[in-house]
Amino acid sequence: MKRFRSTSSKGAPYVQIGIDLPLKVLVWKDGDGKVWLAYNNPSYLSKRRNISNRDKVFAKMADILDKLTSAAVKP
Repeated sequence: MKRFRSTSSKGAPYVQIGIDLPLKVLVWKDGDGKVWLAYNNPSYLSKRRNISNRDKVFAKMADILDKLTSAAVKP
């Protein structure tokens, strides 16, 4: 496996966000039979990685995740 390390402070957030993409949703059932969904909100990811110039992209990602998870929990 090759490893890549960015020496540029400008490129570093984009390299680091790769660990968070593709977006994932964790689904599990607890002992009472309740089903739970959990995921990192894309706005959190942008703040965590100090990416401030892609707000529209992260907003679209959040909207899609919201729609998918809302549909998944409908009876």
